[in-house]
Amino acid sequence: MTRSLLLLACLVTFSITTTLAADPATAIGKRAITFTLEDQYQQEWAWDKHWRGKPTIVMMTDRSGKDYLQNWIKPLVDSLNDKVRFASFADVSTVPGFLKGFIRSKFREAFTWSILMDWDGVVMEHYLARPDVPNVLFVDATGTVRLHTWGQGTGSSVKTFIDQVKRHLQP
Repeated sequence: MTRSLLLLACLVTFSITTTLAADPATAIGKRAITFTLEDQYQQEWAWDKHWRGKPTIVMMTDRSGKDYLQNWIKPLVDSLNDKVRFASFADVSTVPGFLKGFIRSKFREAFTWSILMDWDGVVMEHYLARPDVPNVLFVDATGTVRLHTWGQGTGSSVKTFIDQVKRHLQP
């Protein structure tokens, strides 16, 4: 009996340790990726031209996370619009080539602001984006990722992210 309990305790400890160790890294400390991508209107956007040297909130998600994006957008824009730039990305890397035009038209219908179409998934991969939920990053004026969070955008997680951004923006 004692031996069985000891074995069970060892298995539980191993399971917890493995779970904690398997947590993927965040993008914190990474340099901003240089890119040129088109939005849903086929307008080109480049990091160096539009965001380089400016504090920027990067928002990105795949299809599964799109339903939670609004939970992040309104509070972030309301709180930080005059302090940072925004860049929004859609991971559309799994879309077959023949559907690109159709997908662009759906984005034009759904969003009035530019959503950069990451057809190859390079931005999502660079920033170690988690699938199925929005990923939100703060990139400072030096081009370094200072914050990286992800999730459904509950009130407390969004408020915490906004407060952390404001602390990074203080001189």
